[in-house]
Amino acid sequence: MQRVALAYLGYAGRGNLGDDAIELVYKRALPGVLIAPLPLYPGDIPVYLRARRRLSFQDSSLLLGGGTVIGRKNWRVHLLTGGRIVRRRPFHMLGAGVEDPVFQGRNSFSANGELGKWRRLLDQFDRVTVRGPRSAELLRDVGVDSEVVGDPALLLEPGPVPHTVDEGVLGINVGWGDDMWGHDPERVTRELGLALSQLARRGWRFRAFLANNSDRLYTERLLTTAGVADRTETYVTVDPDTYLHSVRGCSVLVAQRLHAAILACAAAVPTIAISYQPKCDDFMASVGQEQFLVRTDEIDSEPLVDLVEKVDANRTDHVTRLQTEVDARRAALIGSLDRITHQLSLGGTGR
Repeated sequence: MQRVALAYLGYAGRGNLGDDAIELVYKRALPGVLIAPLPLYPGDIPVYLRARRRLSFQDSSLLLGGGTVIGRKNWRVHLLTGGRIVRRRPFHMLGAGVEDPVFQGRNSFSANGELGKWRRLLDQFDRVTVRGPRSAELLRDVGVDSEVVGDPALLLEPGPVPHTVDEGVLGINVGWGDDMWGHDPERVTRELGLALSQLARRGWRFRAFLANNSDRLYTERLLTTAGVADRTETYVTVDPDTYLHSVRGCSVLVAQRLHAAILACAAAVPTIAISYQPKCDDFMASVGQEQFLVRTDEIDSEPLVDLVEKVDANRTDHVTRLQTEVDARRAALIGSLDRITHQLSLGGTGR
């Protein structure tokens, strides 16, 4: 029977770019280490039980898989359940996001002082490392110390193959989770559509990236609304490597999905984030890109067009500054990964 070193508590394997990217980070950073998923939902239990016939979780360490999980009631339940399966302490995390209770969407799971209920749970972790400064601030307010290291997906890179930037090509990614600032996706579609129409008249072409299986209908509606479908290449990029390879040829990217923005920054693509929830602000602040945020309840086509062209006009300087910020976060993430591997007596990351 094989011994599982890390029992992975995450949302990977369900057709979402960000969660799959985070899992891929661990698989590449810890080669030769057996990482096996813990069940999240009742439908996962049969697969988990079959795996138990050949895998031993007896001495496993729990690894919280990242994403915006801290401060969400559903993830507290997942973690309590996982902690009953995995007996070894401490648990481990890398660059987790904290749900900001200032945003109350349809399925936020953060009401009624939820974050305060995480204090004792977080005591079971070796260290609490988070995605961005707002996450650290929220934890500090409930008496939990943490370190900002960035989002683990920043450790993925496009690879060494030389690439050229296609001038006048705007990448576009739209989609969101359970809800958004303003609760009005139709308004966002209308303003984005107007922006794309204006940019098309100025000669821009487009690449649309689907980062989640549910994004196709919203993307098609946007392109139809803007009248730019004939000027747009559409890429299905749920796979992180495919996305990194495809996005890096864009002059600029406008991204709504959080990890579409994160991976574009990892590929040094100038990115304007359409902030649908506070987690987007948290990440962009972690890499010094706060001025390139547009909230969904404040989006306006004219300023967005101006911002796209301003970023494009200063692309070289923008990329240099972005790369410096990303490199700093990567150094912090690698240091945290090395600590985890040392704790597990597995050696370093080899990076």
